[in-house]
Amino acid sequence: MHKLDTIIRHEKESKKKCTIYPLKYREDLRFINANFIDNYDYEGYVLLHVDGEPLSVNDKDKPLLLVDASWRWADRIFTSEKINSLPRRSICGFVTAYPRKSNFYDDPDTGLASVEALYIASLMRGKEDLSLLDHYYWKQEFLEKNVEVIRMHRERVVE
Repeated sequence: MHKLDTIIRHEKESKKKCTIYPLKYREDLRFINANFIDNYDYEGYVLLHVDGEPLSVNDKDKPLLLVDASWRWADRIFTSEKINSLPRRSICGFVTAYPRKSNFYDDPDTGLASVEALYIASLMRGKEDLSLLDHYYWKQEFLEKNVEVIRMHRERVVE
């Protein structure tokens, strides 16, 4: 059975501010409430995380697990043994277009909006899907800020 890329959403996150929530109706993605993460099997998945090895085309056949939560809530999700034991993959070299500010945590310099990270993961795995950004308000700004690194990844896939 084909495993879908999966997004774990924390229920306390604002749907109004959420960049990835408009994708919840897509049949090629699965959304899971963070309260139920231990009810699912993540065998074969890679976890998108800032502290992982770089994601690459070698990961193209592995389903992706993306945590959609502020750092405040994400830390709690990562305490799940099922999640914490997954191989971690990171995204480097991209700049967010999402204007955010945390009152509690410092965002890492390479912090991305969830929808940006999901699009980049599709690009880096050789399965670029621009339609992931169709409902993203800052789509054009994001693509313009990252035009060179996107081009570089597209060329890598062709090689």
